[in-house]
Amino acid sequence: MSPLTVPPSASLPNLDSRDLKALVDHTYDVLIALDAGGRISSVSQDIELKPMDLYGWIGTNFQEILTEESKVKLPLLLGNSFTFSSGSSLWRHINLRLGSDQVLPILAKYAEFDDSSGSTVGFVFGRDLRPLQRLQRKLTESHNEVVKNYEQLAQAVNQKSLLLDQKISELVPYDQIFSDAKSSSLGHSLEQFFQTVKRNVVRRKLDETNGNIAEVASALGISTHEVEDLSR
Repeated sequence: MSPLTVPPSASLPNLDSRDLKALVDHTYDVLIALDAGGRISSVSQDIELKPMDLYGWIGTNFQEILTEESKVKLPLLLGNSFTFSSGSSLWRHINLRLGSDQVLPILAKYAEFDDSSGSTVGFVFGRDLRPLQRLQRKLTESHNEVVKNYEQLAQAVNQKSLLLDQKISELVPYDQIFSDAKSSSLGHSLEQFFQTVKRNVVRRKLDETNGNIAEVASALGISTHEVEDLSR
């Protein structure tokens, strides 16, 4: 096996209970011990969770500290316990009640061990998800702000485009050009030329506005009836 594929756990020495406890305390934010009846017998918490005083859970059935949407996940959590023989187990996102409508979201994993008396003791290992939730909230807020700025920019660009089209229409008085062309010897040819140009402009604007005749007429300074004639 390549050294790159060897898991770090393969290098761990045999640990006594004291070393194992120290390792667990530095790996998980909260550790909840359950007796055979599912009641909380002890709680270990990270220093950042100390102000929450989670020791008040002791003596309470574990199911009672779960929020309603998390109670349906309890069979999945307890039914996929880690043991020395079972190997790895799945993580579950559950929410724990803190009182006063406060919730502690954790990523939980369940494990069972037999103590010296032969009784089975369950442990819920939890990782605090609040920092991740704060990061997700900031990312969502940033995304919404970017979308809002983009929409404002697109609206400003569209307004500038319409204004530019209006100015071009004012600078190129097609009706006056047609009138002057008719009085010249090249009147017929010029009239056809400018009619073609005008038709092309109208059709382009109709494509840009998804066929909005009124908007094209307003942008080019001509009537909707004329837009319809030129679009045929």
